[in-house]
This record gives sequence, C-alpha cells and structure tokens, in this order.
Amino acid sequence: MSLQVIINGIATGSIYALIATGFALIFNVLKFSNFSHGATMTAAAFIAYFLVSSKGMGLLPTLLIAALAGALISLFGEFVGFRRILKNHSAPTYFFVSSITLGTLYEGLVTIKAGSNFFNFPSFFKNPTVNVAALVVSTGDLMMFGISTVALIVLAYVIQKTRLGRALRAVSFDRDTAQLMGIDSTRIIQLAFVISGILAGIAGVFLGIKYTLYPTLGSLVVKGFIASVIGGLGSLTGAVIGALLLGILETILLAALGSGYSTIAVFAVMLVFLLIRPQRKRDKQERDMRNSIEIGDEISTIGGFIGRVVSIKDDVLVIESSSDRTKLKIYRWAIRGKEAPATETVEAPKEAKKDAK
Repeated sequence: MSLQVIINGIATGSIYALIATGFALIFNVLKFSNFSHGATMTAAAFIAYFLVSSKGMGLLPTLLIAALAGALISLFGEFVGFRRILKNHSAPTYFFVSSITLGTLYEGLVTIKAGSNFFNFPSFFKNPTVNVAALVVSTGDLMMFGISTVALIVLAYVIQKTRLGRALRAVSFDRDTAQLMGIDSTRIIQLAFVISGILAGIAGVFLGIKYTLYPTLGSLVVKGFIASVIGGLGSLTGAVIGALLLGILETILLAALGSGYSTIAVFAVMLVFLLIRPQRKRDKQERDMRNSIEIGDEISTIGGFIGRVVSIKDDVLVIESSSDRTKLKIYRWAIRGKEAPATETVEAPKEAKKDAK
C-alpha cells in the first residue's frame, strides 16, 4: 500500500468529514436525515462561483461567500420546510419528504441557471503540487485538509466549550426539557442549520475544486451519509472518523480496482459493515432498561428532569415532576435511568444508630 494513496485518501476524507458532520449535526438535533444537504452544498458552491471565482478573486473570498450562501439557504430550508412540521409534532416521515422536496427545488434552480454544463474553478495556486521526499502532494489537497481541520476544530470548540454549544447539546438530548429549562429551542435549531449550511458551502467549493462543478454535485452527499452510518448516526466524532476511513478506503479501492468498481465496492463495504457492526453491551442494557419502564416508576431524563411515569403510549411517556407536579411528554430514548422510588427509605447502619444515641 503506497503512502501516496493514504495521503490522498486523508485529503478526500477531510472533505467527506465536512459533509458528514453537517449531516450528523441535523440528525443529532432533529433525528432525521436531511437529504437537502447535498443540494444546499451545490447551490452554495455555484453562488460562490458566479459571484466571486468567475471574476478572478481568490480562494478565501470564494469560501466566505459559499459559507454565507450555505448558511442562508439552510436557514431558508429550516423556516420553509421543517419549522411547521416541528411545531405540529408531525411524524418523522414528513421531515424526510420535506428534505427531498427542498433538495429537488434547489437542484432545479441551479439547473435553470447553469444548465447541464460543467464549470471549473480557476486555479487558486501557482504551484499545483508540492514535493515532500518521494511524495507528490496536491497543493489543493493540502489546503483542503488544513481548512477542513481548522473548521472542524472550531466547531468542536463551539459545541464543547461555549454557552451556545451547551444549549445545542441540551436540545439534541431532550428538546422539550431544554425548552422548560429556558432554552429557546427554535433559535438553537436555526443555529444547527446555519452551522450545517456553512459546512455544506465549504465542502461544495472543495468538491468543485477537486472534481468539477455541475448541477448534480449534491449526489456526493451520499458519501457523507455513508460516513455518518459508519461512525454512528448523530455522532459528530464518529462522522469525522467514518469520513476519514471512507476517504482512505475509496482511494485504495480506486487505485486497486479503478473508478468503475470502486464506488460499487464502497457501497458493498457499507452493507457488510451494517450487517456485522457490533452492538455495544451498554447500548443493549440502556435499551432493555427503557423498554422495562412501567407506570409508577421514578425515572430521570437526559435533560435532568426527575419524575414519576403516569402514562405510557407506544414510545411516548408522560412524567409528573417529583417536586412541582409539572407534567412532561418525552420519548423513551430521552430516559437516562430509573431512580429510587420516592417512598423508599434506607435504614441507617447500626454504627450510626449507636452514635446517634
């Protein structure tokens, strides 16, 4: 296996990581796969091309315009396609249908403007390659890897270390409980779409540079979906790891089998992975615990709400707070664990009784 192939795979995987992270972020918050993400990526890249790159401007202005366009398009999609569905507590199927519809709309608008033509970004680098020892590395790949890494590090910092990031994690765990705790869930969901759109815009430009720019470029979002599946849907860290593994695997298969069979092999590997993927023991224990909950049990949610189950319908539970009798509807997956019954008393040790006397 050539080190050259591995380096090319890591560079490709870094682009897939941007796609997969934006994909996983929305899944983490709203629990559905946003298939309009690919068309958002295409539309943002074309906007950056026509407004900036075609006029001879550099890579940085192109990325900034693409990121801004991606954020605005995603925000528009959240308002038009998903907000009413969310407020009406509609079935998850409607999110899926709406995302497909939005993706078709964006792709149609791009096709009206660009036709079926292919476009190439101008050369942003004077030296197309860099020689490192016996390796020849594309300058574009190095730049893509560096910018992607910085973008993902900044995102990780925002999610883990900032107040907005904590609010985003709270909403992703339990939206209803976060709302009760004073977090504006609608604004946080908008933030998730903005971040997802920014990542989509940057990824769209990178794919246009690496390959070419065409109206159906968004079909490559399936690579981000595969990476999310490999890393675990909803896991941002897993999405990045899955994307890098996918990039390396794809490059190795491309070198070994050629372009005709590499794509087929990638999908075959994903199917095999889904069949043999090990289920962690802890996940099984948590699932068994949630399925064993009955009316009258004292439980705690991921958001910290503690109460007694007063009714159960399918996977929706109604919990009455132990402190102020507030009632809350939650799904089983938002339950963190069972609590000791409120009426249970614990007898003090004999030594403690003697000391008390």
